[in-house]
Amino acid sequence: MNDNQPEKLRKHTNVYLIISVVMNVIIFSFCSTTSPLYAFCDESHVFFNVGKAILKGKVLYRDILEQKGILIYLIQIPAYLISHTNFTGVWLIEIFLLSLCVYYLYKIAYQISKSDICALFSTVVWGGIVFTSQALASGQIAEVYLLPCFSFSLYSMAVVFYEQNTLNHLQLFLNGIMAGIILWTKYSLLGFYFAFGIAILINGTINRQTKKAIKDALVYISGIVAVTIPCVLYFAVNHALSDLINAYLINNISSYGNAISLKGTLLGYYDTVIWELRWSPLFFCSLVISAFCILIFGNKQSKYYLLLMGIFQYLFVFSHGAMFNYYLFAFAVFVIFGVAYFSKFLAHLIKRLKIKCYSLKIAATVGICVISVITAFDYKPFPNEFLKNKYDLAQYQFAKIMNSETEKPTLMQYDSMDAGFFTAADIVPSTWAYCKLNVKNDAMVQDQLNTIKI
Repeated sequence: MNDNQPEKLRKHTNVYLIISVVMNVIIFSFCSTTSPLYAFCDESHVFFNVGKAILKGKVLYRDILEQKGILIYLIQIPAYLISHTNFTGVWLIEIFLLSLCVYYLYKIAYQISKSDICALFSTVVWGGIVFTSQALASGQIAEVYLLPCFSFSLYSMAVVFYEQNTLNHLQLFLNGIMAGIILWTKYSLLGFYFAFGIAILINGTINRQTKKAIKDALVYISGIVAVTIPCVLYFAVNHALSDLINAYLINNISSYGNAISLKGTLLGYYDTVIWELRWSPLFFCSLVISAFCILIFGNKQSKYYLLLMGIFQYLFVFSHGAMFNYYLFAFAVFVIFGVAYFSKFLAHLIKRLKIKCYSLKIAATVGICVISVITAFDYKPFPNEFLKNKYDLAQYQFAKIMNSETEKPTLMQYDSMDAGFFTAADIVPSTWAYCKLNVKNDAMVQDQLNTIKI
């Protein structure tokens, strides 16, 4: 594709964008156990059940124990209202958020390639890489819900990156909103936005506009505050500020992974590279390629801002040395750079080969999309759970027994994570530590033992 063609292709942008969204939804639905193609979500029912408990009047952290931020549970409330005993509502919300993410990734890919076909190709291949990896886990991970935040902010920086513009106050405020959402969903993912704020200050200093940089930073921070105020008010009104501080801040810092030390942290950073390269090699290698593309093809200092975001995200996410496959998903949006530049290279190769048939190019792109879907079907992380009859599962059989024997059954999952028995039976957890979490917490263990004694 040459630079004279984009205006012609832009007439079809909406069609290409819709195709891109649909293809990504298909790939995601094959790979995520939250989708209707799976009888039951493989794990992470805790978000759903805590959201349900909040809807029924329980106060997060005070009445029910969990470790993520309040926003991940609030978004489960409409999901529960759509479907009480399965994850159809969760899947619908996820594909809506995924569609927003693809929209911004498509715009980034177009900025790089100046071609709608390349943007379509890039976004579909992006979905094929990130969703077929082990990083997606069950699909019910906080990182999936946050894809629109990261993609919007990455697009905002890409505008600066490729068009040499500056962000206005509305854009800065909206990015502050995105940072606030991250803060009150899973604050270990804030490295990206910490670097975003640093970039604002550095850019102003370099351009000798210190006052403007400070003003821009304050606008950015005001977006974070706008999200923070209602979240804190929820806990203040419910007399649970101390529970918020202990459960979400202190306990997460002290109980996850290994104790923080310089040597342990450095070794952890090295070990996590080996770990992620082993479990999600294509995803990880795509990130490396994206970093090189940004460094080689970027303009002026803005390329360093993008790399700074990726580096700080890595430093924050893996600071404790905890190794979970889904941690890598925090970097999913960065993959778009590598595949977009690869797409641009292919377009130039086609031009040099003098392949002028527009229909052939469309057919080749559609073919790649279809291959991506087939690949997703073949390499989906949980093939054993695919298209099962949910009523053959222990969760639904147990739910039938409980609901037939008592009008208000109660349940506790002792010394193991929430396996979905609360979901299948539509039971609101009645105890503080209603299941085991993957953090060290003596109070959680003691509460479960006390419940058994009662």
